[in-house]
Amino acid sequence: MATERTLLSPITESVIPGTRRVFSEFGFNEAIKRAPIIVVTDLEGPQVLGDTAAEVMKGSIRYGDVIFNEVYDWYTARTQSRRKNHKQVVYNNLGLAQGTNLLRAQEGTDITFALPLLISAGVTQSDINNVARGYKQTPGGKQFIQELKEKGAVLIAVTTAWQEPSQIITNEIGIDYVVGTPFPIDETRDLLIRTGNFGKEMRPTEMFISDCQEIIEAIENSDEEDRVFLKQKLYERVGRYYEKELGISYDPSVLRQRKERGTKCPTLTGQIIEEIGVVGDRAKAATASYILKNSNPNAVIIVTGDGLNDIVMLEKCGNSFKRRNAISVGLNGPEAALFGDINLLTTDVSVYIKIVDVLRQNGHSDLNETTGLIKGRLSNNGTVVYKRDEVTDAVVLENKKMKKALRGIVIP
Repeated sequence: MATERTLLSPITESVIPGTRRVFSEFGFNEAIKRAPIIVVTDLEGPQVLGDTAAEVMKGSIRYGDVIFNEVYDWYTARTQSRRKNHKQVVYNNLGLAQGTNLLRAQEGTDITFALPLLISAGVTQSDINNVARGYKQTPGGKQFIQELKEKGAVLIAVTTAWQEPSQIITNEIGIDYVVGTPFPIDETRDLLIRTGNFGKEMRPTEMFISDCQEIIEAIENSDEEDRVFLKQKLYERVGRYYEKELGISYDPSVLRQRKERGTKCPTLTGQIIEEIGVVGDRAKAATASYILKNSNPNAVIIVTGDGLNDIVMLEKCGNSFKRRNAISVGLNGPEAALFGDINLLTTDVSVYIKIVDVLRQNGHSDLNETTGLIKGRLSNNGTVVYKRDEVTDAVVLENKKMKKALRGIVIP
């Protein structure tokens, strides 16, 4: 019998309730035991053409989108070497209650780093939710969801994006459940005010934003030689804010010292960021793994995503997963193309309906055979299907172009 474990977080009391959750809170446990078809899907990209975090940052802070990208680059450079073997997440049931160390530095964790910046800019949860309303569905998405639900399918969005706006999006388009990243912006602001920490922690944040804006402006007006120097200066300013001023750390030695001394991150904002149960790459894989292990053993299961934070899930939760009738699909994404059982290049996600039909008719079988049948079904509608070992550099580039083109961006 499956046990309910904490989703992707350390086992201590949270500063803000709700930043750590158990799988039962998402409500899908009974549904997946009965469903004949289950779709586990990323949300932003495969289902809607939007990026809530990036759009909120861009709309709320001058150069907010640039700062957001720089924070990602800094975070990736600082944590890449500390990311553990992701196989353990799926096969040893880590990433749940006891998986703390594996999941502290995931692909996607940086989505929480916008929290103090947006609080400083006066952004509320309501503002964020308004950005998420009315997103355009990915072409074919309406038919995809409608027809699969008519067949009795349960659709679960597993996304690094913030939980509350993701819930709004899934309600609008008809996806049954969503597992997203908590983003307690109103609660954090209220707690900072209530504890007398708001001014003390927001002043450095305001200075950080101002410094970044000044450096970015200088970069825009500089020559190539100065640009290199200024970009390094921006990188260092990002690091100083998050590591020195907020006190956030992903260094195992720092974390061990804190544990031995019974101390925490020195700022309240930093504590909250560190405690958020981010649904990053390994968290997505852990969630998909849980669904595959605890669902109807006869169900047809599709696991799909398009981003770098989907690759662990795609690699570990498809056709090879304990003889389940499942397939993982990397959709229109340069990283995802390399890790799914198959890669789809398509402008119409309703083609997933035909993939479901193949799996229902053929059952669990050799991946080569299944892929051949899928290629046959999709050969006449402009969709291109590749097996993982057929994905070349040229195919990766085509995925990149398709992902951008769906958002109106043309890559020559």
